[in-house]
Amino acid sequence: MSPRRGGGARAALLGLALAGACARSGSPAAGASAADAGSGDGGKGPGAPAELGPGGDTVWLATLAGPYADLAQTVAADPGGGTVVAAAQGTASGSDALTVLRLGPDGAVAERRTFGPAACSLAASVLGVAPDGTAFLLAATACSATVPGLGTGALMPSGTLLALAPGGGAGAAVPVAGGPARGGATDAQGRLAVLTGAAAGVAVLAADGVPAWQVAVPGALALAALPGGGVVVGAAPAGASPALVALDAAGAERWRRELPAGFDLRHLAALTDGAAAATGVLSGAATFGAGQGGAAGERRQVVLAVEPDGTPRTLAELADASANDPVVQVAALPHGRAVLFGFPGCDRLRGLTPQLEPVWARTLDAGCGAAALGAALTPAGQLVVVGAFRGQADFGGGHGAAAQGALQDGFVLGLAP
Repeated sequence: MSPRRGGGARAALLGLALAGACARSGSPAAGASAADAGSGDGGKGPGAPAELGPGGDTVWLATLAGPYADLAQTVAADPGGGTVVAAAQGTASGSDALTVLRLGPDGAVAERRTFGPAACSLAASVLGVAPDGTAFLLAATACSATVPGLGTGALMPSGTLLALAPGGGAGAAVPVAGGPARGGATDAQGRLAVLTGAAAGVAVLAADGVPAWQVAVPGALALAALPGGGVVVGAAPAGASPALVALDAAGAERWRRELPAGFDLRHLAALTDGAAAATGVLSGAATFGAGQGGAAGERRQVVLAVEPDGTPRTLAELADASANDPVVQVAALPHGRAVLFGFPGCDRLRGLTPQLEPVWARTLDAGCGAAALGAALTPAGQLVVVGAFRGQADFGGGHGAAAQGALQDGFVLGLAP
């Protein structure tokens, strides 16, 4: 079951989000079999929240709880603690409004602002949060529309980059040379790194949009900020093997690592030890570092990782996700670990070691009615997951919620890492 709804703006934003490091998906953990993904739960069955090791316990839950269908789409960590969430909120007109939530470390909503609806549905992806609390969002509509309160002029179907300060100030458009922006993240210096134009490259911008630097990275698809400074870019240049490219804080290339020729990169994350992990679909068989996966003549979902210096670390096959399923996403956990989410069917979370070996696993919702769309690691080491659910949801730890009737509701879930 996938709670996601259609809609021009929403579809446009989810497409843009791929460039910023996400393509929602489904598949379990590295090295895990299909049976393993539904077991290890003490005999409680595949729908019960289960742990295979430390981490993944539900700490708090927040829901959008609107009168119409809602969807929490993306989340970014606030350097001051807590998170910023971008959500699409249904309205009586049938068009979606944009709701931006600022939550504290305990899940309490510190600020909730709703913009629109406009002439057509409005949606946004939150790319990152600056040290002063300014949230950078990539917003889009299915048609060109002006949205009261954002102070940006018309938002465009191709996406408009916005800076939204805390405390109720109006949003401001951030110009992008060679734009429009296709995704991005805030770097270790609090600047915004974005993918620009039609796979043209990467730019790092100050809050006012003035570029600190801009470089060409042919075939750039995804971007993640490295914890020690700089960014890692996933690229698929025409006529060449896909690659990960690390750029330092000044835009100089630190390393470039070719990936298996048959690897179709879909999602990218920087890990807390400075490594990078990516998920995607592998055509054929490949060995990468200490791991191998795939098979001749077949397409399979895999996750791979590179060391902080670009050396191949390992590759693992996601045995219970089809190549035709949406691709599983990956996010960082403390101590160089990673978590996978966005599995097909009954969505699951799976914690991995730095070597991509499974450590713990749990279903997202005991009733299998929820799907995760995004995740972020807070400065305190808490994993925050966003998405949507239908019906009566049980997120474990005594945290449950009910969506109204046949509608879906958006959720924000705080988990122990």
